[in-house]
Amino acid sequence: MKKLVSSFLAVLMVAGLLTPFSAFAKSFSDVPTTHTFFEEITYLSDQEIINGFSDGTFAPSKPVTRAAAAAMIGRAIGLDGEQRATRFEDVGQSNFASGYIQSAVEAKIISGYTDGTFKPSKVVTRGEMAIFLARAFDLTVKAETSFHDVSPSMAASDSILKILAEGITGGYTDGTYRPNQDVTRDQFSAFLARALDDRFKQDPVPIPGNLTITSVNLDKEVVTIKNNGSNDVNMTGWKLVSVEGNQTYDFPANFVLRSGTTVQVTTGNNAVHNPPAYLKWTNAYIWNNEGDTAELYDASGKMIHRLP
Repeated sequence: MKKLVSSFLAVLMVAGLLTPFSAFAKSFSDVPTTHTFFEEITYLSDQEIINGFSDGTFAPSKPVTRAAAAAMIGRAIGLDGEQRATRFEDVGQSNFASGYIQSAVEAKIISGYTDGTFKPSKVVTRGEMAIFLARAFDLTVKAETSFHDVSPSMAASDSILKILAEGITGGYTDGTYRPNQDVTRDQFSAFLARALDDRFKQDPVPIPGNLTITSVNLDKEVVTIKNNGSNDVNMTGWKLVSVEGNQTYDFPANFVLRSGTTVQVTTGNNAVHNPPAYLKWTNAYIWNNEGDTAELYDASGKMIHRLP
């Protein structure tokens, strides 16, 4: 879907029917040119994907509701927005987004609740937004690294990894995505603009100390950990846990994992101790070959990553 939309927009621009964003395009009184997402908001406004209010404002910090999200996504990908009856008891034909809501549900972009409601006024979180965009633009590629606050068990986990791989989000500098945080109108505009136009894509934010477990080889008893961040990390007090084996490895005092490098924590008869590339846990066999999960904790006891 994304490729089709992008190609369509490109054709329109070549034909002169669509103009690039500019400071002279339609603007809002509360979105100055200095606003972080001025260009993204202007771009979407020019495409009539987003609307302002009758007083000339955009209300950029106002949270986005499920109805508004359905309408904006619907306009972006060309869904039928004609107001009509929906399958939800709390979304009547008179609702401004009724057509887009029904279309988005039929396209399996947004779903309702088990009680037969859609909750159009409910505020959208960053996790939910990731799900909506991943479905709307048919994203399939997932980033290899994740955020500290996004666990594989989360419903939005795969979608967050997909929008990260697509450059729709870059995350925060503390290594978080904040999936439960409400999405504001300016933030949603930025995400949507990035999904539609490569000019707005975002590189992942360099995360100091962004350590991830990249592989767990149960047969060879080797766990590989990588520092994806921009800073070296002193792993004094850090722990690696075998969940099934219920055993814990304490990293050596003052062991430093350099930026961009990996370390393999080894166990079993072939365990090797050759820092900084190899660390020996024990000559005993720790990992359960029938299935095991590795968890990495920092010195404060916070789980940084787990695999699988």
